[in-house]
Parts: sequence; structure tokens; C-alpha cells
Amino acid sequence: MRPLVKTILFVLLLLALAFGTSACAMGRAGAKRTVTVGVYSFGDYMELKPDGRYSGYSFEYLYEIAKYSGWNFKFVDYDSFDACYEALRQGKIDILPAVFWSREREQNYLLSAAPMGASRCTLIVRSNDRFHSYDDIGSFQNMKVGVTKGAIDAVKFREWAKANGLRVRTIDIDSTPDLLQALDSGAVDAVSIAYIGTNNNYRVVADFSPMGYYFIMPKDRTEVKKELDRAMNEISMTNGNFEKDLNDKYFSASRSQTPVFTKEEHDFIRRAGDIKIALGRYNAPFSSAGGDGKMHGILPDLYKRYGRMSGLSFSFVPVKDFSEAMKLLEAGSVSVIGQMNEDRFYADNKGLLLTSPFMKLTLAQVTRKGNASVRTLALPDGVAQLYDGGERSAEEHAPVVKRFNSAADCFAALKKGQADAMYCSTIAANYLINRDRAEDFIISTLSSYSISLVAGTCAAKNRVIYSILNRCIRFTSASVLDELVLRNTIAEGNSFAALLKSVPLPYVAVIGFVLCFIIFMLVMAIVSLLRHSRAEKQVAAAREREKVQEAALAAAERASESKTEFLANISHDMRTPLNGILGFTDMAAKNCQEPKVLDCLEKIKISGGLLLNLVNDTLEITRIDSGKFTFTPEPTTCREMLDSITVPIRSAAEAKGVNFILRTQHVPQGSFMIDKLNMQKIFLNLLSNAVKFTPAGGTVEFEIGAEEHPDGMVTCRSIVRDNGIGISEGFLPRMFEPFAQEHSSSISGTTGTGLGLAIVKRLVCIMGGSIEVKSTKGAGTEFTIAMPVEKTTSAAEKETQQAPSRDLAGKKVLLCEDNAMNTEIAKAVLESRGLLVTCAADGREGTEKFAASGEGELSAILMDIRMPVMDGREASRTIRAMDRSDAKTIPIIAMTADAFAEDVAKCREAGMDSHVPKPIDSRLLFSELERLIK
Repeated sequence: MRPLVKTILFVLLLLALAFGTSACAMGRAGAKRTVTVGVYSFGDYMELKPDGRYSGYSFEYLYEIAKYSGWNFKFVDYDSFDACYEALRQGKIDILPAVFWSREREQNYLLSAAPMGASRCTLIVRSNDRFHSYDDIGSFQNMKVGVTKGAIDAVKFREWAKANGLRVRTIDIDSTPDLLQALDSGAVDAVSIAYIGTNNNYRVVADFSPMGYYFIMPKDRTEVKKELDRAMNEISMTNGNFEKDLNDKYFSASRSQTPVFTKEEHDFIRRAGDIKIALGRYNAPFSSAGGDGKMHGILPDLYKRYGRMSGLSFSFVPVKDFSEAMKLLEAGSVSVIGQMNEDRFYADNKGLLLTSPFMKLTLAQVTRKGNASVRTLALPDGVAQLYDGGERSAEEHAPVVKRFNSAADCFAALKKGQADAMYCSTIAANYLINRDRAEDFIISTLSSYSISLVAGTCAAKNRVIYSILNRCIRFTSASVLDELVLRNTIAEGNSFAALLKSVPLPYVAVIGFVLCFIIFMLVMAIVSLLRHSRAEKQVAAAREREKVQEAALAAAERASESKTEFLANISHDMRTPLNGILGFTDMAAKNCQEPKVLDCLEKIKISGGLLLNLVNDTLEITRIDSGKFTFTPEPTTCREMLDSITVPIRSAAEAKGVNFILRTQHVPQGSFMIDKLNMQKIFLNLLSNAVKFTPAGGTVEFEIGAEEHPDGMVTCRSIVRDNGIGISEGFLPRMFEPFAQEHSSSISGTTGTGLGLAIVKRLVCIMGGSIEVKSTKGAGTEFTIAMPVEKTTSAAEKETQQAPSRDLAGKKVLLCEDNAMNTEIAKAVLESRGLLVTCAADGREGTEKFAASGEGELSAILMDIRMPVMDGREASRTIRAMDRSDAKTIPIIAMTADAFAEDVAKCREAGMDSHVPKPIDSRLLFSELERLIK
């Protein structure tokens, strides 16, 4: 038995150790460290947006680190780098990002094992300063230069100035914002600072002292450093391009930036004549010779842009192939070869200077549909060299290669059956097949093959041209290249012949038949008109039609007025009993403890709410379709508008467990003429739908941006995006129809009237906007709304903040209501908050009770509109006209079933301060009372 007992004990010990190790690991995995980060405003590195969102290179790097470390961040804002650094010294923060290395910092603090990026020191001047050229050391003499007090970049500038023999006066300034303010005001001629990113207010006239920057931590944060280094190492291994992509995002050139040239370059530009560039004659869409004798395509357009940026004049020399271009360059007939592959070894042997790459091309394979085997491969000039060194060319059964001068020649061979496949750039592939019958070909991307395009020039003769082109390439953004590609691969195909080629043959036959039919009908119509054209009869008929139209218009106006009156009456008559149903249901629920009864009451309340939504939506869409709907824009700030929309949506999302993200891009300051109520209807409808149809754990995004126009108009572009259940492709064409609903079992309890999207569509159209929708079943939905609004100066921008809750207990209010049930409900609701209620059965009795009260005795008046003897509006006018101190100031709140926009306007004209529609929403009622009672 002893060996058996020992064996059992040994197994139990192993299990205990395994369980303990697993539990410890689970404990470590479950625990999340909260890391305190010091931040301050510093260009594109760190920025606090007006909406409270953090943005910039450092923040995105930290969020990426959190994916691997599991950290939570607590950001602490400081006024300057010095304040952050002092907080680090005192141990108040765990990490300070984007700090340059120095020996003192390495000795006194912990630095991340690897830099988080690399930057350089710059000397910048105002954008309108044309006296100082790039790297023109002579012009920098005796400058007054501002530097950040105690900063590394200030030390680097002084060292650089001394090394270049510069006599400058440096002025120490406390913070980066103060430094830039001094430059803007002219207090200094220039400032030396670490590169702050794309900023059109300043020009860089010198770069020096490239340096890495690090995350820096106090000496006692060894565990934080260990986890940080581990996360940065994992980022480097799993996403090697992360830092480069992040750097390109924040620090690459923008469209509005222009290059800065040296004095030597400026002198060359002034005296340079026409500079000839060799480009391929048959290389569409990159370059091709047109029938007008001019070169067209992506590259001619790109070099024309370089000409505008630099002031140089370029002309183009068409060549058959690269060898002809090299001969012209060696003979001095051209100064630049406009398109070359990046081959530094070849360039060195030929004495060429190759610019930085201006475009990177991915290769694609084009085959005919149904052709499974590739025995013969067509390759254009330039791609063949890349293929020769590739893996596939060394395969045992590699295809036979045929070389051609251009991708167009390869495509012609493919169509004739002389080749089974061809390689070319994806841009050329799409260009070629879109001008033929695209359905006959298949494009496959070759991710292992890519080409970097550069320009080449003679090293011995054209070094200045080389440096100028490099600066232009550096200041050309990716979006500009994308625009040139689109323009030259799509716009050129708009000819009738190209369009005809791209359409399948059966469709061509149908289109031809339709065109013939239309022509035939036009001929018949012309013949018919000629037969019946007599001037006298036309004039008489026109007069008769005018009389008929006038009569019809008058009848339509009378019918419209009757319809408007009917809608107002039916709205009032339907809301009044609903107020009783919902009100008494709430009262019963508050005084009942029986679970089954409470369940029934809750279902009655839900059904009543659905009925109320149906009434509201039906009446709203009927009014819109009847042409009686009008929108009333008023001065409103963008922030006020956004808060009124996002506050309730954020609460609803939190209640359901849905992530709600607000993204604002270039939201303009100031006030705008906006129909706030109807704009709220549009976005609350879309956002509430997004929350409703997104499961817990999902995400709803609200993205809003704006584009300002010179005429004072602003186009607001808003996107509502979710990753919820989505909409099927078959339902998309019907989604804006009244009462159309797509029933789904993905999310239970999602009921509605089916009128919300129909109302949204009509409101957007009436307000002059547009709405687009994209959706994938099971993946989510995206709505995009473009809405024009007018900028105004009639209202100042203000901070919107929620008023604190007020104690209403003991306040006296006068309730004017003719319906006994509504009086009972309203009285019970008001008394639930401790209010003292005096009731009046009509407007006249209400005015008499107000007149009989002491001045200041009543805190507010709740006024129904439709009452016998004297209606609510007349009663309000009578009270406002009384000769007593509180007649003009006492809050009067319309509490009525008349809920249309014009009803609200009439109430305000009568002197009322607010409007609460029936059925009464107690939260809205008490919110208005708290706001108005002083």
C-alpha cells in the first residue's frame, strides 16, 4: 500500500501546484494596472480636443501599448513640459511621453528600452516671412530666436548656431504656446523647437540634430518599465510598420503645405528655362501621347504640380521605352527621366541620382476568366527585371516569359490568346480592363511583388534639380496621388466608345433598342405637334387652363387648411385620453404592491407609449406630406446642438451596455441658423435605432464634421455607424417607406411604428440635405447625412451645462385644466414633489385666482390651451397685461395636447415661457419647473 499512497500524494501535489500556478496566472491576467500619464499641449504629439477627447501621436502609441499590456490610463493635464517634468520628479505621474534623451535624464530616470519615435530640431519662421530661405545660414545672422527655457532643443540650437558661426540672440520662453505666441506677435524673428508637425502658420527654414524620443518614468517604476518594454517589443514584432504609419499619419505633408527651398535652389529656379522630362509614350494611365501632341496621364499631372510648387517649367518628351530615355539623358536632350524603378545599384553604375520614391505600386496578375493554367506570361518593360529576380521565375515549371514595351501591349497579347496571363501594376490593370469588357478578366493581387517609382537625373549635371524634386515629393501627400490616379483612370474612360466597351453585349442590345424606341417616339411627337399647332387655339387653351389651375389652387388651399385643422383637432383628441391612460397607469403602479398587477400595468404603459409614438409619427408624416410642414431655424451653437443629442443617447447606450463614441472633425465655432427641434428628431431617431439594434458590448459611433464655404454656408457631414444586426440587401430599397419594418429575431423587444426613418428622410430633404445608407446583414449599418446650414453672428457661443436639481417642495403653482381626469393626474404628479397646487377649471377662473393671490405667492402657472370660457393663450395674455410686479415674470408653462411646432410658436407669442406636450412626461415637466422657478 505504501507505494500506492506515495503515488496518490505525488499526483495530488502536482495538481495543487498546477492549480496554484494557473490561479496565479489568472490573477495576473485579470489585474489591470492604472498608469498615470502626464500630458501637455504640444502640436501633433499631444492635444486635448474641445470635446474632451485626447488626440495625437503619443496618445495613439499609448492606446496601442494598452492592447498588449492591459493598462488603463489616467491622463493628468499640465500647462507645460516643465510642469509635467516637475510632476515626474516628484513621482506624481508614472509616465511622461515624447521626451528627448539626455545623459542627466538617463541617470535620474528610467527610459523605455527603445525610442517611441524620432524627430529633429527645427528653426521656424512665420509663413509670410519670405526673407529667410531654407538653410540660408547667412540670412540667419543677428536673428532674435525664441527657445523653450531649459529644453533639450534649446541646447541643441545653441550648439548648432555655434557650429555654423551664427551670431544670434536667444530668448528663453517658459512654454511652447508662449513661444509660438511670441513668434506670431513679432516679438521674435524665429523660434527653435522640436518638429511640431503639420502647421500652415509656420515655415521650416532649417532642420538639425535628429534625436529619438522616449517614454520616461521615475526610478521606482521598474515594474511599469518592464511591462512597457515588453509591450513595445511585441508591437515591433507583430506590426513592424506601426511607428512609420503613425508618423505618416501625424507628420506627413498636408495639401496646403509648400516646400521651402534654399537660396541656391531659389537662384536656379529664377534662371532655369524649360526643363525636359522623358516619359513613356505608350504607358497609360501613367503617361501617353495624345492626338493633340500633348502628354496625358498621372505622371504629367504630377510633374505639373511639382512645377506649380517650385516655380520650375517642365515640358515632356515622349519616348518608346526606357533605353531611349537613357540615350536622351546621356546626350543631354532631357534633364530627367520621369519614371524609373528604384534600383540604386544600376543608378550608381550609370552615374544617376534617384529621387525619393513618389509612388509605390503593387503588381497584379491579369488572366482571362476560366483560364486555370499559365504557360505563357506577358511582362512589360520594368516589371520583367523584377520578375527575373523573384521566386516564381526560379520554379521548375515556370511559365515562358514574353516581354513587351508596355502594359497595353501585354494586354493586347492577352486578348489575342498570345499569352495566358500578364503582370502589371494594379493601377494599369484596372485601367485596361475597365476600358474593355471587365467581366471577361480576373485580377489577382501579387502581394510579394511591388515597385517603387522614382525620377532619375544625371549626378554630374543636375544635382539642384534632384534636390528640388525631392522637396516637392516630400510635400506631396498621399491624398494628392490618389486624386491624380482616380482622375486619370476613371475620367478618361468617359468617352462613348470606352463606355460601350465596358458594357456587356446583351446590355448594349437592350440600350440600342431603347434608344431607337425613344427616337421613334420623339419623331411621332413632333409630327403630332405640327399637325395640331394653331396659335389661336393654343392661346385660348392656355387661358382656359389658367382659370382651371386658379380654381384648383384655391380648392387645394381650402382642403389644406381643412386638413391642418383636422390634424390639430385629432392630435388634441387622441393625446387627451392617452394622457389619462398613461397618467393613471403611473399612479396605479406607485400605489400597488401586487406583482401580477404591476406587470399588467407595465405592459399597459408600454402599449400606451407605442400608441403615443404611432400617433406622433403618423401625424408628423401626414403634415410633412401635406406640404404644411415648415421648419424654423434659430441661432444655435454646434456644441449646444451636439449636447442636446448625445446626452440622452449616451445614457441609453450605457443602460444597454453599448459603447457610444462621439467623433468631431473640424467642428466650426460660432452660431448657425438651425432648426434645433427637427435636427434633434433626425439624429435622435438614427442614434436611438442604432442603440436599439446593437447588442450589448457592441459599438455605436456618431461622427460629425463640417466644411465651411466662402459664402457663409457650412456643410455639416454626419455619420451614424453601428456594428449591430444590420439590414438585409433586399430591405434597403424600402427602408424609408412609411410603416416598413424588417423583423429580426437577432434582438428581442425591438418594436416600433416603422415611421421613424420615413420621417428622417423627409426632414432631411425638406432642409436641403441628403442621406445615404450602407449596411451588411449581421455586420452593422452606416448612415451619412450632409446638411447645409448658414453661419450667423446673432448669438454668442456658450457652454451648455446641466442645471442642478432644485428643491420644489413648498412651492405654490396654479393649474388651469378643464378636464377632470387630467387635473387629477397633473395634481398627483406635482404633489409627488411636494408642490402645493391650486386648480382652475378654465382660463378666466385661472386669471381671477392669479389676481386674487398675493404678489410672489405663486411660483408658476401650468396652462392648458383648449378650455371653455377663455382659452389658455388668451388667459396668458391677460395675466401678462396685469398691473402687478410678478405679472411679467411668473413662469407660464403650456401643458397641452396641441403639440405641433406652430402650436409651440403660438404659445410663445402669447407670453408663455415653455411648452410641455401631453401625455405628460413628468421628467420634462419637473425639468422645466426647476429651470424656470427662481
